[in-house]
Amino acid sequence: LPQDFVESATIHGILSRGCAYHCKYCVEKTYWGSPRRYRLEKLLTEMSVLQKKYRTQMAGLEESMLDMRSKGFHEFCRRLTHRGIELPEQFYITTRIDAVTEDGVARLSSTGIGIVCVGIESFSERVLTMMNKKQSPETIRQGCEKLKKKDIWTNTYWLIGHPGDNPREAQASYSKFRRFFEEGLLSSGHAFIFVPYPGTPFFSNPSRYGVMIDRYDWNRWRRWTDAPVSWLADFPAAEIRRAYDRAWRLLTSYRRMNTQLRQASETFTKSMVSTAMRGGAGVLA
Repeated sequence: LPQDFVESATIHGILSRGCAYHCKYCVEKTYWGSPRRYRLEKLLTEMSVLQKKYRTQMAGLEESMLDMRSKGFHEFCRRLTHRGIELPEQFYITTRIDAVTEDGVARLSSTGIGIVCVGIESFSERVLTMMNKKQSPETIRQGCEKLKKKDIWTNTYWLIGHPGDNPREAQASYSKFRRFFEEGLLSSGHAFIFVPYPGTPFFSNPSRYGVMIDRYDWNRWRRWTDAPVSWLADFPAAEIRRAYDRAWRLLTSYRRMNTQLRQASETFTKSMVSTAMRGGAGVLA
């Protein structure tokens, strides 16, 4: 590939393809099928070639779900350190919050990877049940606490307007998200409006789930849409949009604040290290 093209591209890696779960809003399982592993040696070689030949780095592991409990994940972390592959400061992995373990977080931290993206989606038990998410608010808290202990930057995904949602549930979920940010259990996030994608039961049988689809203008059926393409009997499109805008105001404020705090911390740490290298090692003690 042309050198300048690769150097300017955003490149992600994978350890696996497919997903073992059956979240109703997601098409990963339908599209990719059951999980199958990508050869670890091939991934590590790709990362090394990008670094040495193209003078660039992989941005992160972007896959359906990287399981931090798996042998493959632990082997990746171990061999990544052994191979001496450099990672960009913002390198991240994606996982499920219930796949976060203390051993997995410790192994991740040892590699220098400091960002984890998780799909929390909602704190509403009603919505989580409709999603078939197989996680509870308590599971979410436990996973976030484990990440916080190792000072991992936790980025979350938030889904608004899913069947089971309504203004009351959305307000309760918003309050929980805000509390998690206040407690430092979350660092940043992205909010999305629910889209009943083809391949999901909400598209195949919308009336069964109370989903009312506006029109089949596929240009609007995007993950990053800011205008609902569907709504619910007790959650009109205008209310969904208001909940979405409110979520983004919260996320924007905390992303900005936490980024500034992190940058200040990194600047302080670099200053202390520099002082130590000039002969002021006693300061670090």
